[in-house]
Amino acid sequence: MGGFGLSDPLEVLPFVAKHFDVACWPELLGLGVQEELVPFWTAAFLKWESASQEERGIAGRELLERPGFQAFLKFFQDASLPTIKGQMIGPATLLWALRKRDSAPKDLAKVIEFVAQAYQFQVEHLSPLASRVVVSLDEPCAFLVSEAGTMWEEVLSVIRYRQYHEGATALHCCGTPEAQWLSYDWDVVHFDFFELVGTMERNPHLWKDQWKQFFSEGRWFAAGLFSDTELSKMVSSEDRSTTIVEELSRWSEVIDFQQLMVSSSCGLSAKSADQLAKSLERLEEVQELVQRNFL
Repeated sequence: MGGFGLSDPLEVLPFVAKHFDVACWPELLGLGVQEELVPFWTAAFLKWESASQEERGIAGRELLERPGFQAFLKFFQDASLPTIKGQMIGPATLLWALRKRDSAPKDLAKVIEFVAQAYQFQVEHLSPLASRVVVSLDEPCAFLVSEAGTMWEEVLSVIRYRQYHEGATALHCCGTPEAQWLSYDWDVVHFDFFELVGTMERNPHLWKDQWKQFFSEGRWFAAGLFSDTELSKMVSSEDRSTTIVEELSRWSEVIDFQQLMVSSSCGLSAKSADQLAKSLERLEEVQELVQRNFL
């Protein structure tokens, strides 16, 4: 979770400091398309790819131009946090976006190197603020890219080999995940829980085996149990709470609740501080519900 519907980082960051166990720099979607995942990172890749080796520099430098990233570094500069989170596009979704523009390189190693360098850039800039940095690779289009698994293996191999300041790596997908995605070397996976339930029901035995192995290796599941679009749809807290408890109970033999984090499914679309406060209040109710019933 890193996207916010607001445009002023100074409105968002006090909420991040107060309500988030793992602080994240805010993508300010209220500022327009330049803050969106695919347009920003596609433009950054094409600029990096077109530069000469001497001029290219490290990928991801454009983050320093983003108001949310700048403000986050300043806001938390003296905080000494235990863990913070960054986020960026994953290699499969970047390749998908480049193919849509007919701009994909023939050599996919360029995409791998760009993502690994941009990961490194975030870790190096965020690590002075916290003991541990988690960078989430956002992959909404991974299911459309046949090379996704191979690209993840290669990116994760580069990241582990270069040992970026004990950086941890997360996979985020708010679409429909696949069971084999758990077999890659993620420290955290973040899925919309109700999308996940739909696909687990189609092949429960495969998912059960994958989750068992995943949790046995000490890895974490960030469950997207809340979306603030529910507020506009007038979904009652009582109805949603009942659904959450019922679904988590159904899968309690699969999920290790000691390695579960409660999150929103994606970003928070609230366009005012009051709306954001209401969304976070609802999210905290969901967190308390899970703690009360399963921990």
